[in-house]
Amino acid sequence: MANHIAVGLPPAVLAVLPSDTKLQLELAYKITCYAYTQQVSQLEVEAQQMQETVAEHQHVMRSLERRIAGMESELREQQQKARQCLTEQHKLVAEKNALIETVKRLNREVVKLEHFKRNLLQQLQEDNEPDSVTHTLAAVDLTTERLVNKVLQSADGIAAATAAAAAAA
Repeated sequence: MANHIAVGLPPAVLAVLPSDTKLQLELAYKITCYAYTQQVSQLEVEAQQMQETVAEHQHVMRSLERRIAGMESELREQQQKARQCLTEQHKLVAEKNALIETVKRLNREVVKLEHFKRNLLQQLQEDNEPDSVTHTLAAVDLTTERLVNKVLQSADGIAAATAAAAAAA
């Protein structure tokens, strides 16, 4: 036991060591093998835990990727619907403007016809012939009715053409 000076082991450990150096080497080898297997076992457990964690993270990642793909698809659908709504809105605005112009034009024509009717009636009243005035008034009313009906039919034709054009677009 004289060679324990340089090793630096505690005296309690040196007391249990065999005195034969071959036996000490065998004991050291067994201790090293035991420590190695313990370390390997511990590292294998850690590696298994890490693999399980990686698998869980991959599962979560795939789930999130599926959700993202679904949301992107929904976003594309909503964008398409928004574009369709804007297109429809533009068509409706154009149709509204066309109808407004038609109404304005028809109102101008009605005003002209009413003015024409008043002038005609005024001229007939200035005329002193009583029988011809009654007959002329009836003719003017009939003529006025025809003109109004013609204008209204024209307006219906324009409205129908506008609706057909809007439906085709």
